[in-house]
This record gives sequence, structure tokens and C-alpha cells, in this order.
Amino acid sequence: MSQLHHEQSPLPASIPIPPLASQREPQSAGQTDDAGEDRTVVFTRPLNENEWGMIRAFVAKTDREDLRLRFGQSLDFADAATLKRFFDIGGDGGELVCMLDEAGDITGILQRVLTSPSEAEIALIVRSDRQRMGIGEKLLRTALSRAIGQNLKTLRALVLHENGAMLRLARKFGLASRKPSGFSVELELDLRPGGTSTVQYEPQRGMAREIAN
Repeated sequence: MSQLHHEQSPLPASIPIPPLASQREPQSAGQTDDAGEDRTVVFTRPLNENEWGMIRAFVAKTDREDLRLRFGQSLDFADAATLKRFFDIGGDGGELVCMLDEAGDITGILQRVLTSPSEAEIALIVRSDRQRMGIGEKLLRTALSRAIGQNLKTLRALVLHENGAMLRLARKFGLASRKPSGFSVELELDLRPGGTSTVQYEPQRGMAREIAN
């Protein structure tokens, strides 16, 4: 999904939903619970330098065109200030939901920024060499489950018209077109009972780990 509206962090049959993060002691972001398996971690606080290194490595393995589709423009992520401007979650309910591969490298990132106490915007990108492997769907499932569990009412995403893969994924989960916005389309998901979401909150243990401290 493409860029978010604000400048700080530009950032979207029923499907089983992964759980909220385990309440056990958080592990470091580069570790996994099961060797050889993809794992999901959720960052709810500013990243440390090691984690920024993981973001830099993710960007380096992602094609420039895929980055353009995500952010709506070409950017120089070799510049540390630019990298932090566009990936920093800050405070006030910001989140990064990351999928890690068997080596602990990031393969996909979903970014969430609150725009009000009950609404948030999301944006998603999958590493170029790991696309079409279900990573985006897993990230979106996790993000929606967390949003429902946190009593958010609405999620929005701004996606370029040309980004057909992201539009199809978003609509699979019930994000409906709200209005065009230049070269993009604004999508909206109503998480309230009876809303447009096709998912339900189903908390289980061990599927996602929250990195909060």
C-alpha cells in the first residue's frame, strides 16, 4: 500500500486471523521462535540501531520500482534521515508489523499510524524476492487482528492506481474504495460489528511477538 497522508511516516469466506502478540518476555527483533520458519514481530516503540540496520538491509533487497509503488515517489534510502523519516513509527500508537525469514531478515513490513484515537492509516511492502508467497496477507491479518483487539473503528490506506497487487489484497480483506486521490485511491475498512471487514478478532498465542521495550 502506498504513502500515508502525513509527512512524518508515509505510509492499508472469512480468513483465520493470527493472534495478538504474546505477553511473554519479548525477544530481540533478530531472533525467531522456530528455526527455519517465518515469524512475525510487532514493533510498538522507536527502533534501536540494530533494528534500523535490519530496515536498511530490507530496503537494499527491495527493487526501486517496488519502493516507488509503496511510497509514491523515488527516494534515496541510503540517506539515514530519509530512511528514518519514512519508516519511523514515532509514538502515539504507531506500529511496524514485520515478517522475518529463517535468517532473521525482514521480508515484509506493514506500517500503522494513528490519525485519531479510533482511526489509523496502514501501508504495506513486501521484499521483491519474497513476493507472491503470502507474506502481505499474513502481515495484513496480524495488523487487522491487532486493530480489532485494540478497539480501532476504521483503517485507511492510500494505494496507487497502478499497484494492482496491493489493491487486490486490500479488497480481499474488505477495504473498500472511498474516493480517488490524484494518482491514488483511498481505501477504507470499517472494523465495527457489521462493518466492511471480512475478519474477526481471534486471539491465540505464539504467532506474533510484540517488541515494546
